[in-house]
Amino acid sequence: MKKVLISAYLNNNLGDDLFVKILCERYPQAQFYIYENKAKLQAFTDIKNLHVIYPNTLFKLIDKIPNKLFSKSLVRTVIGLFMDAHVCIGGSLFIENKNWKTKINKDKGKIINNKPNFLLGCNFGPYEKTQFYESYQSIFSRYDDVCFRDKQSYELFKELPSVRLAQDVVFNLEYHGEEASEKTVGISLIDVSNRENLAPFKAAYLQKMKEVCEHYLNKNYQVALFSFCKYEGDETAIAELLQLLDTKYKPKVKVVPYENNLASALAELNKVEIMYATRFHSMILGFLFNKKVFPIIYSKKMTNVLQDMNFQGKYCEIKDIAKLEMTELDHLDYKELDMQHIIKDSNKQFLQLDKYLVNDWK
Repeated sequence: MKKVLISAYLNNNLGDDLFVKILCERYPQAQFYIYENKAKLQAFTDIKNLHVIYPNTLFKLIDKIPNKLFSKSLVRTVIGLFMDAHVCIGGSLFIENKNWKTKINKDKGKIINNKPNFLLGCNFGPYEKTQFYESYQSIFSRYDDVCFRDKQSYELFKELPSVRLAQDVVFNLEYHGEEASEKTVGISLIDVSNRENLAPFKAAYLQKMKEVCEHYLNKNYQVALFSFCKYEGDETAIAELLQLLDTKYKPKVKVVPYENNLASALAELNKVEIMYATRFHSMILGFLFNKKVFPIIYSKKMTNVLQDMNFQGKYCEIKDIAKLEMTELDHLDYKELDMQHIIKDSNKQFLQLDKYLVNDWK
């Protein structure tokens, strides 16, 4: 039974937690390990082949040992000696920020030497510095397999023989919930004040989401406000939106926070008829569950994926949100995507890992 070390973005984010769930459930014959604080792994308690090898007690112990003698990076290196492979899985893992040099060193350190390394589900950027891009060319060249989720990222690195392209990992989710859409509109929100390029549009964004809520409440819909990640401020955005709503509307508004229960979150998402999707994976899950999806774009990664899927419906960027007219919402002219093709393509994210874990690639 092969032992696989997972690297992922773990901050109780619904989309990223789904990556881990999908990966582990796809390969029940493998044993997966995560080097992380248990507090960030509450969503995975029912995944039997996933193990935490760096509990809080060990964090405390290592913190007391001088760095010259022992470091957390050394712990990871030692753990790697006992693993058969490493899978790094996530979405926006490679964004240039002010600490980009430190990030590059951390990402270099994730690779296990002399073992198969797989990088799945990601996109690259945004970035500005050539050194940032060239550093990741070097890092990606050390992976046995790199599968991006958008064509733009793929085009940047397609000269590397290990680089491939496939639709988002979450389209691999096998969900067997009831086929029931209630007369409910879902809205996923983000805290734009945390994003320098979007912070100036915060008031316009919240005001427009208030108008969307009232538009549907006046048509006798229930409105569900979804938080995908408390750590990144989704619940803060919801609280600020609720403050703007008239008191008479609030009883018809349901708040759905993500509390590390994936089954419950997916069931609530499956209930909606229409999804106003700011979170990337609220958009992806809306498509997967065959909902009417109106993307609210906070990042180019969303428009890149929409283009790759040949999405022909309407959407709006947050910077232009003030221009959105409520009359447009009654004429979305929603065209269904070819989900069968998209899901089949998404399955290719695991093409090489299947060879290693299912077909016993040596």
